[in-house]
Amino acid sequence: MRHIISKKDSNKPNAQLILLSGFFIMLGTLTFVVLLNNLILTANLPAAGLDISKQDIKEFRSLVISEVNYATVATLEYSQASETTNETLLRNYFLNYSDDFSRAISRVYATRGAAVELVLNNVTFTSSITNRTITVQHFRQQEHFFPNKSLIIPMDGQQNNTLKVYRLVWNIVNNTDIPVYEVLQNPVNMSNITSSPPNMTNISINDFYLNLTTDNIFRVSDGPGNVTNRTYSGGPFLIDFRDLNSSTINWIYNQSLEVTPAITVHGLRELNGTILTRTIVMTEVPSVAVYPGLNPGPIKDYYSNMNITISLLEYDDVLNNLTLENYSVLIIYNNMTDEDIEVIKKIKNWTADGGVLFAESIGAVTMDAAVDYIDNNTAHPWYGFIGINGTNSTALGAYVGTGPYVKLINDSSVLNGASLFPGLVETGASFNPFAQNDNISGMYGPSTGEVMAFTLNKSTDAVNPGTNIIGYAAFPNGSQIIYDDDGDGESEYHFAYLEAPFEKGRVIYMAGNLSERGIQAERIAAEIFYASVSYEELALETNNVNVTISYMDGRADYSDTFIITI
Repeated sequence: MRHIISKKDSNKPNAQLILLSGFFIMLGTLTFVVLLNNLILTANLPAAGLDISKQDIKEFRSLVISEVNYATVATLEYSQASETTNETLLRNYFLNYSDDFSRAISRVYATRGAAVELVLNNVTFTSSITNRTITVQHFRQQEHFFPNKSLIIPMDGQQNNTLKVYRLVWNIVNNTDIPVYEVLQNPVNMSNITSSPPNMTNISINDFYLNLTTDNIFRVSDGPGNVTNRTYSGGPFLIDFRDLNSSTINWIYNQSLEVTPAITVHGLRELNGTILTRTIVMTEVPSVAVYPGLNPGPIKDYYSNMNITISLLEYDDVLNNLTLENYSVLIIYNNMTDEDIEVIKKIKNWTADGGVLFAESIGAVTMDAAVDYIDNNTAHPWYGFIGINGTNSTALGAYVGTGPYVKLINDSSVLNGASLFPGLVETGASFNPFAQNDNISGMYGPSTGEVMAFTLNKSTDAVNPGTNIIGYAAFPNGSQIIYDDDGDGESEYHFAYLEAPFEKGRVIYMAGNLSERGIQAERIAAEIFYASVSYEELALETNNVNVTISYMDGRADYSDTFIITI
Protein backbone atom coordinates (compact mmCIF):
# COMPACT_ATOMS: atom_id res chain seq x y z
CA MET A 1 0.00 0.00 0.00
CA ARG A 2 1.26 3.50 -0.78
CA HIS A 3 0.83 6.46 1.51
CA ILE A 4 0.89 9.85 -0.26
CA ILE A 5 2.31 12.64 1.86
CA SER A 6 4.04 16.01 1.36
CA LYS A 7 7.44 16.19 2.95
CA LYS A 8 10.63 18.20 3.25
CA ASP A 9 13.29 18.11 0.56
CA SER A 10 16.38 16.08 1.32
CA ASN A 11 18.37 18.56 -0.78
CA LYS A 12 20.96 15.94 -1.72
CA PRO A 13 22.14 15.82 -5.33
CA ASN A 14 21.81 12.08 -5.75
CA ALA A 15 18.56 11.76 -3.87
CA GLN A 16 16.58 14.84 -4.73
CA LEU A 17 13.62 15.32 -2.48
CA ILE A 18 13.46 11.66 -1.53
CA LEU A 19 11.91 11.34 1.90
CA LEU A 20 13.10 8.53 4.15
CA SER A 21 14.84 6.85 1.24
CA GLY A 22 16.37 3.70 2.60
CA PHE A 23 14.91 4.41 6.03
CA PHE A 24 15.28 1.07 7.78
CA ILE A 25 13.97 0.49 11.26
CA MET A 26 15.80 -2.57 12.51
CA LEU A 27 13.86 -3.67 15.52
CA GLY A 28 15.87 -6.90 15.79
CA THR A 29 15.11 -8.59 19.06
CA LEU A 30 12.79 -5.86 20.27
CA THR A 31 10.12 -7.87 22.05
CA PHE A 32 6.86 -6.92 23.70
CA VAL A 33 5.93 -9.52 26.32
CA VAL A 34 2.34 -9.43 27.46
CA LEU A 35 1.51 -11.64 30.42
CA LEU A 36 -1.91 -13.23 30.25
CA ASN A 37 -2.96 -15.48 33.11
CA ASN A 38 -5.79 -17.89 32.30
CA LEU A 39 -6.30 -18.99 28.71
CA ILE A 40 -3.33 -21.09 27.48
CA LEU A 41 -3.07 -22.60 24.00
CA THR A 42 -2.01 -26.22 23.89
CA ALA A 43 -2.44 -29.09 21.48
CA ASN A 44 -3.99 -31.14 24.28
CA LEU A 45 -6.72 -28.66 25.19
CA PRO A 46 -10.33 -29.80 25.01
CA ALA A 47 -12.17 -28.81 21.89
CA ALA A 48 -13.99 -25.96 23.62
CA GLY A 49 -10.71 -24.56 25.02
CA LEU A 50 -8.94 -24.96 21.71
CA ASP A 51 -11.78 -23.18 19.91
CA ILE A 52 -11.51 -20.28 22.33
CA SER A 53 -7.73 -20.12 21.87
CA LYS A 54 -8.03 -20.23 18.09
CA GLN A 55 -10.41 -17.29 18.26
CA ASP A 56 -7.97 -15.40 20.49
CA ILE A 57 -5.12 -16.08 18.07
CA LYS A 58 -7.22 -14.87 15.16
CA GLU A 59 -8.15 -11.68 17.01
CA PHE A 60 -4.59 -11.10 18.21
CA ARG A 61 -3.16 -11.60 14.73
CA SER A 62 -5.74 -9.23 13.24
CA LEU A 63 -4.97 -6.62 15.90
CA VAL A 64 -1.22 -6.84 15.25
CA ILE A 65 -1.72 -6.35 11.51
CA SER A 66 -4.02 -3.41 12.09
CA GLU A 67 -1.79 -1.67 14.62
CA VAL A 68 1.44 -2.14 12.63
CA ASN A 69 -0.30 -0.56 9.65
CA TYR A 70 -1.54 2.28 11.81
CA ALA A 71 1.87 2.78 13.44
CA THR A 72 3.43 3.27 10.01
CA VAL A 73 0.81 5.81 8.95
CA ALA A 74 1.01 7.60 12.31
CA THR A 75 4.80 7.88 11.97
CA LEU A 76 4.47 9.45 8.53
CA GLU A 77 1.83 11.87 9.79
CA TYR A 78 4.13 12.81 12.66
CA SER A 79 6.93 13.37 10.16
CA GLN A 80 4.70 15.73 8.21
CA ALA A 81 3.37 17.61 11.23
CA SER A 82 6.82 18.09 12.79
CA GLU A 83 8.46 18.76 9.40
CA THR A 84 11.23 16.30 10.06
CA THR A 85 12.75 13.44 8.11
CA ASN A 86 15.31 12.68 10.80
CA GLU A 87 15.56 8.92 11.10
CA THR A 88 16.30 8.95 14.84
CA LEU A 89 13.20 11.00 15.63
CA LEU A 90 10.99 8.87 13.43
CA ARG A 91 12.44 5.65 14.79
CA ASN A 92 11.73 6.82 18.34
CA TYR A 93 8.20 7.82 17.41
CA PHE A 94 7.52 4.39 15.89
CA LEU A 95 8.94 2.62 18.94
CA ASN A 96 7.02 4.84 21.36
CA TYR A 97 3.81 4.05 19.52
CA SER A 98 4.65 0.34 19.71
CA ASP A 99 5.22 0.66 23.47
CA ASP A 100 1.78 2.19 23.84
CA PHE A 101 0.35 -0.69 21.82
CA SER A 102 2.12 -3.17 24.08
CA ARG A 103 0.65 -1.64 27.22
CA ALA A 104 -2.85 -1.47 25.74
CA ILE A 105 -2.90 -5.06 24.53
CA SER A 106 -1.49 -6.21 27.84
CA ARG A 107 -4.51 -4.84 29.68
CA VAL A 108 -6.90 -6.37 27.14
CA TYR A 109 -5.45 -9.88 27.25
CA ALA A 110 -4.89 -9.84 30.98
CA THR A 111 -8.63 -10.05 31.37
CA ARG A 112 -8.57 -13.15 29.14
CA GLY A 113 -5.80 -14.83 31.09
CA ALA A 114 -3.44 -15.78 28.23
CA ALA A 115 0.30 -15.29 27.64
CA VAL A 116 1.49 -13.85 24.32
CA GLU A 117 4.76 -12.65 22.85
CA LEU A 118 4.99 -10.22 19.95
CA VAL A 119 8.27 -9.72 18.06
CA LEU A 120 8.58 -7.11 15.29
CA ASN A 121 11.62 -8.22 13.34
CA ASN A 122 12.04 -5.32 10.89
CA VAL A 123 10.26 -2.57 9.01
CA THR A 124 11.62 -1.15 5.76
CA PHE A 125 10.57 2.22 4.34
CA THR A 126 11.19 3.07 0.70
CA SER A 127 9.91 6.01 -1.33
CA SER A 128 9.48 7.36 -4.82
CA ILE A 129 8.56 10.70 -6.33
CA THR A 130 5.03 10.99 -7.66
CA ASN A 131 4.45 14.70 -8.13
CA ARG A 132 7.00 17.41 -7.57
CA THR A 133 5.27 20.34 -5.90
CA ILE A 134 7.96 22.54 -4.38
CA THR A 135 7.06 25.49 -2.18
CA VAL A 136 9.94 27.48 -0.75
CA GLN A 137 9.14 29.76 2.14
CA HIS A 138 11.21 32.37 3.91
CA PHE A 139 11.88 30.22 6.94
CA ARG A 140 9.89 28.25 9.48
CA GLN A 141 10.26 29.24 13.11
CA GLN A 142 9.37 26.68 15.71
CA GLU A 143 9.37 26.36 19.48
CA HIS A 144 11.63 23.62 20.79
CA PHE A 145 12.43 22.20 24.22
CA PHE A 146 16.12 21.50 24.87
CA PRO A 147 16.77 19.19 27.82
CA ASN A 148 19.69 19.44 30.20
CA LYS A 149 23.04 18.39 28.64
CA SER A 150 22.09 19.64 25.16
CA LEU A 151 24.98 21.14 23.20
CA ILE A 152 25.39 24.84 22.41
CA ILE A 153 27.72 26.16 19.72
CA PRO A 154 28.25 29.89 20.34
CA MET A 155 28.34 32.30 17.39
CA ASP A 156 29.49 35.42 19.24
CA GLY A 157 32.73 36.48 20.91
CA GLN A 158 32.85 33.18 22.81
CA GLN A 159 33.42 31.30 19.55
CA ASN A 160 37.05 30.76 18.55
CA ASN A 161 36.40 29.75 14.94
CA THR A 162 33.13 31.26 13.70
CA LEU A 163 33.24 30.31 10.01
CA LYS A 164 34.38 26.74 10.61
CA VAL A 165 31.28 26.21 12.76
CA TYR A 166 29.30 25.87 9.54
CA ARG A 167 31.47 22.96 8.47
CA LEU A 168 30.83 21.31 11.84
CA VAL A 169 27.07 21.85 11.51
CA TRP A 170 27.23 20.56 7.93
CA ASN A 171 29.08 17.41 9.01
CA ILE A 172 26.77 16.72 11.95
CA VAL A 173 23.65 16.88 9.78
CA ASN A 174 25.15 15.12 6.78
CA ASN A 175 27.05 12.34 8.56
CA THR A 176 24.92 11.58 11.60
CA ASP A 177 21.37 12.62 10.60
CA ILE A 178 21.20 14.57 13.86
CA PRO A 179 19.20 17.80 13.41
CA VAL A 180 20.92 21.07 14.31
CA TYR A 181 18.85 24.01 15.52
CA GLU A 182 19.69 27.69 15.26
CA VAL A 183 18.29 30.23 17.69
CA LEU A 184 16.87 33.26 15.89
CA GLN A 185 17.69 36.52 17.60
CA ASN A 186 17.20 40.16 16.73
CA PRO A 187 20.55 41.34 15.35
CA VAL A 188 19.23 44.88 14.96
CA ASN A 189 19.47 45.42 18.72
CA MET A 190 16.87 48.20 18.46
CA SER A 191 13.31 47.53 19.60
CA ASN A 192 11.79 51.01 19.29
CA ILE A 193 12.85 52.94 16.19
CA THR A 194 11.02 56.25 16.07
CA SER A 195 13.22 58.47 13.97
CA SER A 196 13.06 58.62 10.19
CA PRO A 197 15.49 57.65 8.88
CA PRO A 198 16.39 55.30 11.78
CA ASN A 199 19.56 55.99 13.72
CA MET A 200 21.56 54.41 16.52
CA THR A 201 19.25 55.50 19.36
CA ASN A 202 16.79 53.45 21.40
CA ILE A 203 19.16 50.58 22.04
CA SER A 204 17.57 47.46 23.57
CA ILE A 205 19.21 44.15 24.41
CA ASN A 206 16.06 42.25 25.37
CA ASP A 207 15.92 40.31 22.12
CA PHE A 208 19.62 40.51 21.27
CA TYR A 209 20.91 38.22 24.02
CA LEU A 210 19.95 34.75 25.24
CA ASN A 211 20.79 33.88 28.85
CA LEU A 212 21.53 30.25 29.71
CA THR A 213 23.40 28.35 32.40
CA THR A 214 26.10 26.40 30.58
CA ASP A 215 29.37 24.55 31.06
CA ASN A 216 32.35 25.43 28.88
CA ILE A 217 33.10 21.67 28.85
CA PHE A 218 30.21 20.04 26.99
CA ARG A 219 31.11 16.38 27.56
CA VAL A 220 29.76 15.52 30.99
CA SER A 221 32.46 12.88 31.39
CA ASP A 222 35.15 15.59 31.14
CA GLY A 223 33.53 18.07 33.50
CA PRO A 224 32.39 19.93 35.25
CA GLY A 225 34.25 22.92 33.94
CA ASN A 226 33.19 26.52 34.39
CA VAL A 227 29.44 26.27 34.94
CA THR A 228 27.91 29.74 34.91
CA ASN A 229 25.20 31.92 33.40
CA ARG A 230 26.28 33.05 29.96
CA THR A 231 24.76 35.39 27.39
CA TYR A 232 24.66 34.29 23.77
CA SER A 233 24.08 36.38 20.66
CA GLY A 234 24.56 36.03 16.93
CA GLY A 235 22.29 33.01 16.48
CA PRO A 236 23.94 30.11 18.39
CA PHE A 237 23.38 26.53 17.25
CA LEU A 238 21.94 23.88 19.56
CA ILE A 239 21.73 20.09 19.46
CA ASP A 240 19.02 18.33 21.45
CA PHE A 241 20.56 15.90 23.95
CA ARG A 242 17.81 13.39 23.16
CA ASP A 243 19.26 13.05 19.65
CA LEU A 244 22.71 12.19 20.98
CA ASN A 245 24.45 9.19 22.47
CA SER A 246 27.97 8.69 23.83
CA SER A 247 29.34 7.81 20.40
CA THR A 248 27.93 10.86 18.62
CA ILE A 249 28.98 13.16 21.47
CA ASN A 250 32.54 11.87 21.19
CA TRP A 251 32.39 12.22 17.39
CA ILE A 252 31.29 15.87 17.68
CA TYR A 253 34.03 16.48 20.22
CA ASN A 254 36.68 15.11 17.85
CA GLN A 255 35.23 17.09 14.94
CA SER A 256 35.46 20.30 16.96
CA LEU A 257 39.18 19.70 17.45
CA GLU A 258 40.00 19.06 13.79
CA VAL A 259 40.44 22.76 13.01
CA THR A 260 42.71 25.40 14.51
CA PRO A 261 41.67 27.08 16.64
CA ALA A 262 39.27 24.47 17.96
CA ILE A 263 35.54 25.15 17.70
CA THR A 264 33.93 26.17 20.99
CA VAL A 265 31.06 23.95 22.15
CA HIS A 266 29.25 24.42 25.46
CA GLY A 267 26.88 22.14 27.38
CA LEU A 268 23.48 23.22 28.71
CA ARG A 269 23.34 22.84 32.48
CA GLU A 270 19.76 23.63 33.38
CA LEU A 271 18.13 20.77 35.26
CA ASN A 272 14.69 21.39 33.79
CA GLY A 273 16.01 22.26 30.36
CA THR A 274 14.84 25.32 28.44
CA ILE A 275 12.18 26.17 25.88
CA LEU A 276 13.29 28.42 23.02
CA THR A 277 10.43 29.95 21.08
CA ARG A 278 12.31 31.01 17.94
CA THR A 279 14.40 28.29 16.34
CA ILE A 280 14.91 26.88 12.88
CA VAL A 281 16.23 23.41 12.20
CA MET A 282 18.49 21.91 9.58
CA THR A 283 17.81 18.22 8.97
CA GLU A 284 19.47 17.96 5.56
CA VAL A 285 22.34 19.84 3.96
CA PRO A 286 21.58 21.75 0.76
CA SER A 287 23.39 21.38 -2.53
CA VAL A 288 25.14 24.63 -3.49
CA ALA A 289 26.42 25.78 -6.89
CA VAL A 290 28.15 28.90 -8.23
CA TYR A 291 27.72 30.28 -11.74
CA PRO A 292 29.83 30.86 -13.75
CA GLY A 293 32.37 28.50 -12.27
CA LEU A 294 35.35 29.74 -14.28
CA ASN A 295 35.37 33.03 -12.41
CA PRO A 296 33.54 32.65 -9.09
CA GLY A 297 35.24 35.69 -7.56
CA PRO A 298 35.24 35.86 -3.74
CA ILE A 299 32.23 33.52 -3.57
CA LYS A 300 34.47 30.49 -3.71
CA ASP A 301 36.55 31.89 -0.86
CA TYR A 302 33.51 32.17 1.40
CA TYR A 303 32.89 28.46 1.34
CA SER A 304 36.58 27.63 1.30
CA ASN A 305 36.87 29.54 4.58
CA MET A 306 34.12 27.32 5.95
CA ASN A 307 35.50 24.09 4.44
CA ILE A 308 32.17 23.54 2.66
CA THR A 309 32.21 21.93 -0.77
CA ILE A 310 30.36 23.69 -3.59
CA SER A 311 29.95 22.95 -7.30
CA LEU A 312 31.17 25.31 -10.03
CA LEU A 313 28.75 25.24 -12.96
CA GLU A 314 29.47 26.27 -16.53
CA TYR A 315 27.33 27.19 -19.52
CA ASP A 316 26.49 23.61 -20.56
CA ASP A 317 25.64 22.65 -16.97
CA VAL A 318 22.97 25.34 -16.67
CA LEU A 319 21.45 24.50 -20.04
CA ASN A 320 21.05 20.92 -18.86
CA ASN A 321 17.87 20.90 -16.77
CA LEU A 322 18.89 17.78 -14.91
CA THR A 323 22.14 19.40 -13.75
CA LEU A 324 20.61 22.60 -12.38
CA GLU A 325 17.77 20.65 -10.76
CA ASN A 326 20.36 18.91 -8.59
CA TYR A 327 20.96 22.13 -6.64
CA SER A 328 18.86 24.02 -4.15
CA VAL A 329 21.08 27.12 -3.85
CA LEU A 330 22.67 29.02 -6.76
CA ILE A 331 25.11 31.89 -6.24
CA ILE A 332 25.97 34.52 -8.85
CA TYR A 333 28.76 37.08 -8.56
CA ASN A 334 29.71 38.04 -12.11
CA ASN A 335 28.21 40.48 -14.59
CA MET A 336 25.34 38.73 -16.39
CA THR A 337 24.76 41.42 -19.04
CA ASP A 338 26.22 39.42 -21.92
CA GLU A 339 25.01 36.04 -20.69
CA ASP A 340 23.20 33.79 -23.15
CA ILE A 341 19.46 34.38 -22.97
CA GLU A 342 18.82 30.64 -22.65
CA VAL A 343 20.95 30.54 -19.50
CA ILE A 344 18.94 33.41 -18.01
CA LYS A 345 15.71 31.58 -18.82
CA LYS A 346 16.96 28.40 -17.14
CA ILE A 347 17.99 30.27 -14.00
CA LYS A 348 14.71 32.19 -13.87
CA ASN A 349 12.63 29.02 -14.27
CA TRP A 350 14.77 27.14 -11.73
CA THR A 351 14.20 29.93 -9.21
CA ALA A 352 10.47 30.03 -9.91
CA ASP A 353 10.33 26.26 -9.33
CA GLY A 354 11.77 26.56 -5.83
CA GLY A 355 15.45 27.47 -6.10
CA VAL A 356 17.20 29.94 -3.81
CA LEU A 357 19.27 32.51 -5.72
CA PHE A 358 21.90 34.64 -4.00
CA ALA A 359 23.52 37.37 -6.12
CA GLU A 360 26.17 39.82 -5.02
CA SER A 361 27.22 43.26 -6.31
CA ILE A 362 27.17 43.53 -10.11
CA GLY A 363 25.72 40.02 -10.31
CA ALA A 364 22.54 41.19 -8.57
CA VAL A 365 21.95 44.28 -10.72
CA THR A 366 22.64 42.58 -14.04
CA MET A 367 20.65 39.47 -13.08
CA ASP A 368 17.62 41.63 -12.31
CA ALA A 369 17.98 43.40 -15.65
CA ALA A 370 18.42 40.14 -17.57
CA VAL A 371 15.34 38.58 -15.98
CA ASP A 372 13.32 41.68 -16.79
CA TYR A 373 14.44 41.44 -20.41
CA ILE A 374 13.17 37.90 -20.88
CA ASP A 375 10.07 38.39 -18.71
CA ASN A 376 9.10 41.76 -20.26
CA ASN A 377 6.32 42.27 -17.66
CA THR A 378 4.34 39.38 -19.12
CA ALA A 379 4.50 36.98 -16.17
CA HIS A 380 5.22 39.54 -13.42
CA PRO A 381 4.34 43.24 -13.37
CA TRP A 382 7.50 44.24 -11.55
CA TYR A 383 11.04 44.65 -12.85
CA GLY A 384 13.27 41.56 -12.84
CA PHE A 385 13.30 39.42 -9.72
CA ILE A 386 12.98 42.30 -7.23
CA GLY A 387 13.14 45.66 -9.02
CA ILE A 388 16.55 47.12 -8.17
CA ASN A 389 18.82 49.63 -9.90
CA GLY A 390 22.56 49.89 -9.56
CA THR A 391 24.25 53.06 -8.30
CA ASN A 392 27.15 55.19 -9.47
CA SER A 393 29.95 53.73 -7.41
CA THR A 394 32.38 56.56 -8.14
CA ALA A 395 29.90 59.26 -7.11
CA LEU A 396 28.66 57.23 -4.14
CA GLY A 397 32.17 56.64 -2.86
CA ALA A 398 32.95 60.33 -3.11
CA TYR A 399 29.70 61.26 -1.36
CA VAL A 400 30.08 58.79 1.51
CA GLY A 401 33.83 59.11 1.81
CA THR A 402 34.19 55.33 2.14
CA GLY A 403 32.40 52.23 1.04
CA PRO A 404 28.84 52.13 2.44
CA TYR A 405 28.07 50.10 5.53
CA VAL A 406 25.03 47.83 5.84
CA LYS A 407 22.65 48.87 8.62
CA LEU A 408 20.14 46.17 9.54
CA ILE A 409 16.59 47.32 10.26
CA ASN A 410 13.76 45.98 12.37
CA ASP A 411 11.01 46.31 9.81
CA SER A 412 10.80 47.32 6.16
CA SER A 413 7.75 49.42 6.94
CA VAL A 414 10.00 51.84 8.84
CA LEU A 415 11.26 53.03 5.46
CA ASN A 416 7.92 53.37 3.72
CA GLY A 417 7.14 57.00 4.45
CA ALA A 418 4.07 58.68 3.00
CA SER A 419 4.54 57.47 -0.55
CA LEU A 420 7.81 55.54 -0.53
CA PHE A 421 7.49 51.85 -1.32
CA PRO A 422 4.04 51.26 0.18
CA GLY A 423 3.30 47.68 1.15
CA LEU A 424 6.80 46.64 2.17
CA VAL A 425 5.93 45.34 5.62
CA GLU A 426 8.22 42.35 6.02
CA THR A 427 10.15 41.85 9.25
CA GLY A 428 13.46 43.22 8.03
CA ALA A 429 16.41 41.63 9.80
CA SER A 430 14.57 40.81 13.02
CA PHE A 431 14.75 37.08 13.81
CA ASN A 432 15.86 36.49 10.22
CA PRO A 433 18.38 33.67 9.67
CA PHE A 434 19.97 35.65 6.82
CA ALA A 435 20.98 38.40 9.23
CA GLN A 436 22.19 36.65 12.39
CA ASN A 437 25.35 38.38 13.62
CA ASP A 438 27.07 39.47 16.79
CA ASN A 439 27.66 43.13 15.86
CA ILE A 440 25.90 45.07 18.61
CA SER A 441 25.63 48.05 16.26
CA GLY A 442 23.49 46.01 13.88
CA MET A 443 25.91 46.92 11.10
CA TYR A 444 28.22 45.16 8.68
CA GLY A 445 31.49 46.81 7.71
CA PRO A 446 32.09 48.97 4.62
CA SER A 447 32.58 47.52 1.15
CA THR A 448 33.51 48.87 -2.24
CA GLY A 449 33.12 46.99 -5.52
CA GLU A 450 31.33 47.57 -8.80
CA VAL A 451 27.97 48.03 -7.09
CA MET A 452 28.16 49.37 -3.54
CA ALA A 453 24.41 49.98 -3.06
CA PHE A 454 21.01 49.52 -4.71
CA THR A 455 18.05 51.74 -5.24
CA LEU A 456 14.55 50.46 -5.83
CA ASN A 457 12.59 51.33 -8.94
CA LYS A 458 10.70 54.59 -8.40
CA SER A 459 7.50 53.09 -9.72
CA THR A 460 6.03 50.99 -6.93
CA ASP A 461 4.42 48.73 -9.51
CA ALA A 462 7.91 47.82 -10.70
CA VAL A 463 9.02 46.52 -7.28
CA ASN A 464 8.29 42.97 -6.16
CA PRO A 465 5.56 43.51 -3.51
CA GLY A 466 7.06 40.79 -1.30
CA THR A 467 10.42 42.55 -1.03
CA ASN A 468 11.95 42.49 2.44
CA ILE A 469 14.55 45.19 3.07
CA ILE A 470 16.99 43.56 5.47
CA GLY A 471 19.49 46.42 5.54
CA TYR A 472 20.04 49.82 4.00
CA ALA A 473 23.27 51.44 2.81
CA ALA A 474 24.58 53.53 5.67
CA PHE A 475 27.12 56.12 6.71
CA PRO A 476 29.55 55.05 9.46
CA ASN A 477 27.17 56.57 12.05
CA GLY A 478 24.33 54.27 10.95
CA SER A 479 22.16 56.83 9.17
CA GLN A 480 20.80 55.91 5.75
CA ILE A 481 22.42 57.16 2.57
CA ILE A 482 19.85 59.31 0.75
CA TYR A 483 21.05 61.40 -2.16
CA ASP A 484 20.49 62.05 -5.85
CA ASP A 485 22.35 59.19 -7.46
CA ASP A 486 21.05 59.46 -11.02
CA GLY A 487 21.02 63.25 -11.42
CA ASP A 488 17.25 63.61 -11.84
CA GLY A 489 16.94 66.16 -9.07
CA GLU A 490 15.36 63.69 -6.62
CA SER A 491 17.15 61.95 -3.77
CA GLU A 492 17.08 58.16 -3.73
CA TYR A 493 17.05 55.86 -0.70
CA HIS A 494 20.02 53.50 -0.91
CA PHE A 495 19.85 49.87 0.16
CA ALA A 496 22.41 47.11 0.52
CA TYR A 497 20.63 43.89 1.50
CA LEU A 498 17.24 42.70 0.20
CA GLU A 499 15.28 39.51 -0.35
CA ALA A 500 11.99 38.62 -1.99
CA PRO A 501 9.95 35.56 -2.95
CA PHE A 502 9.74 34.71 -6.64
CA GLU A 503 6.90 32.28 -7.21
CA LYS A 504 8.05 29.17 -5.30
CA GLY A 505 11.65 30.33 -4.94
CA ARG A 506 13.53 33.10 -3.19
CA VAL A 507 16.01 35.76 -4.33
CA ILE A 508 18.59 37.41 -2.07
CA TYR A 509 20.70 40.44 -3.12
CA MET A 510 23.71 41.95 -1.34
CA ALA A 511 25.60 45.04 -2.51
CA GLY A 512 29.38 45.09 -2.21
CA ASN A 513 31.40 42.04 -1.16
CA LEU A 514 30.70 39.95 1.94
CA SER A 515 34.37 39.28 2.55
CA GLU A 516 35.10 43.01 2.87
CA ARG A 517 32.31 43.42 5.41
CA GLY A 518 33.84 41.04 7.93
CA ILE A 519 33.27 37.53 9.28
CA GLN A 520 29.75 38.27 10.57
CA ALA A 521 28.71 39.31 7.05
CA GLU A 522 30.49 36.38 5.43
CA ARG A 523 28.26 34.11 7.51
CA ILE A 524 25.39 35.08 5.18
CA ALA A 525 26.82 32.74 2.54
CA ALA A 526 26.00 29.82 4.85
CA GLU A 527 22.89 31.19 6.54
CA ILE A 528 21.10 31.20 3.18
CA PHE A 529 21.08 27.40 3.46
CA TYR A 530 18.06 27.81 5.71
CA ALA A 531 16.12 29.33 2.82
CA SER A 532 16.32 26.13 0.82
CA VAL A 533 13.25 24.53 2.40
CA SER A 534 11.14 22.72 -0.16
CA TYR A 535 8.39 20.17 -0.32
CA GLU A 536 7.15 17.64 -2.74
CA GLU A 537 4.51 14.98 -2.87
CA LEU A 538 5.94 11.54 -2.31
CA ALA A 539 4.68 7.98 -2.37
CA LEU A 540 6.08 6.11 0.61
CA GLU A 541 5.86 2.36 0.43
CA THR A 542 6.52 0.01 3.31
CA ASN A 543 7.01 -3.69 2.70
CA ASN A 544 8.45 -6.82 4.29
CA VAL A 545 7.27 -6.08 7.82
CA ASN A 546 8.33 -9.28 9.49
CA VAL A 547 6.30 -10.17 12.59
CA THR A 548 6.38 -13.14 14.96
CA ILE A 549 3.50 -13.81 17.32
CA SER A 550 3.33 -16.63 19.83
CA TYR A 551 1.27 -18.09 22.65
CA MET A 552 3.23 -19.79 25.38
CA ASP A 553 2.73 -21.74 28.62
CA GLY A 554 4.25 -24.66 30.43
CA ARG A 555 2.23 -27.22 28.45
CA ALA A 556 2.51 -26.00 24.84
CA ASP A 557 3.95 -23.26 22.64
CA TYR A 558 2.43 -21.72 19.52
CA SER A 559 4.23 -19.30 17.22
CA ASP A 560 3.94 -17.94 13.69
CA THR A 561 6.18 -15.65 11.67
CA PHE A 562 4.60 -13.82 8.75
CA ILE A 563 4.90 -10.74 6.55
CA ILE A 564 2.52 -7.81 6.95
CA THR A 565 1.86 -6.02 3.67
CA ILE A 566 1.17 -2.36 4.36
